[in-house]
Amino acid sequence: MTDFQGIPHSQKQKRREERVREYQLFRFIDNHKGFNLDSVKNEINNIYQTGNYFKLFNFDQTYFPSYEHRQLRHLLSCPKPSNVIYTHFNTVNCWNSFTNTHTVLLDLHDQVACSRITSISALNDLLVIGGFSADFLLKRLDASDEPIINGTIADSSRAITNHLKLSNSRNRGPQCIVSSNDDKLRIVDLERLKTINEFSLSWAPNCSTQSPDGRLICVVGDSNDSLLIAPESGKCVGKLTGHCDYTFACDWLSSGNVIATGGQDMTTRLYDTRRMGSPFFVFQATMGPVRSLTFSPDGQFLLMAESADYIQVIDMKRLENPQVFDFFGEISGTSWSPNSDVFYVGNSGKMSFRKLNLAPRYGGIIEYKKRNIIHEYGLI
Repeated sequence: MTDFQGIPHSQKQKRREERVREYQLFRFIDNHKGFNLDSVKNEINNIYQTGNYFKLFNFDQTYFPSYEHRQLRHLLSCPKPSNVIYTHFNTVNCWNSFTNTHTVLLDLHDQVACSRITSISALNDLLVIGGFSADFLLKRLDASDEPIINGTIADSSRAITNHLKLSNSRNRGPQCIVSSNDDKLRIVDLERLKTINEFSLSWAPNCSTQSPDGRLICVVGDSNDSLLIAPESGKCVGKLTGHCDYTFACDWLSSGNVIATGGQDMTTRLYDTRRMGSPFFVFQATMGPVRSLTFSPDGQFLLMAESADYIQVIDMKRLENPQVFDFFGEISGTSWSPNSDVFYVGNSGKMSFRKLNLAPRYGGIIEYKKRNIIHEYGLI
């Protein structure tokens, strides 16, 4: 008997124990502050892990998603129901989970721009891709005959594109917030293909998210603290404290009052923007650093993904009862479907250590669906 990845149940417990031990050693590579995990335990809220909101629905192994940088895991996006965009080495593909077909959107084998993809973001019919050399590609998903636009965001060789966030500006059309490794946050007007604002920070931003009303941007990065800045002026209007190491994930609840941040101290912290400062709830990861955080579009759930093996689904009305899913493999990214009934996880199948190096056949895209939806439509 095997699990959904094809791993024998008789081997899972031993593999899990070895995996956790190996990952404890790996964590020290990313521990820039030298903190002890025991030092944050008194901050962790008590949880019961009794949530039962979603269920594994599909595991497509046609291709396995890939990633280029061990700390950057925002390489999967679902701009429309059933359409999951992901990276597979030098290609960007789309998996239609309804028809179970894959389409190559971009083949970058002969491209200079974005030959090493570090981040993707998709919204409506727009797809933007960032690379190691401050390069980017812009494609309209609904217009196959339109040329692909490419360019560079900065001249610095340090300007790795750590994160991209597509959004609609308050006064203009679509824009992209770019978190670059050269210590700069940039806002790019996608209609004019022009950087309209550029803000210098004292550390590299690793991820950013904009408030629903567009008035503030939360920035996390190579710092214990997260900043809230005004997108027009770059002025810092607030600071979120509490993390013990660098942070790589953040998202803003659609109601506008709650921000989630996640970091290498293996915690996800929730903040109320009406009270700023310290978090009002702290979750602990199971095995590794938190690399991805995404609220469902309807604001009911928060999806928390570690760098590998574990994800948690948090009901915002029952914070003490998250649902935990586990599997084997490094996570390339996560995304909700726009209808909030489904979420997807990119599993590269890759393990961090040769001793437990799973073959790529264990990787793929995992689809989880709300339990009530599965039963309502008789999908089991």
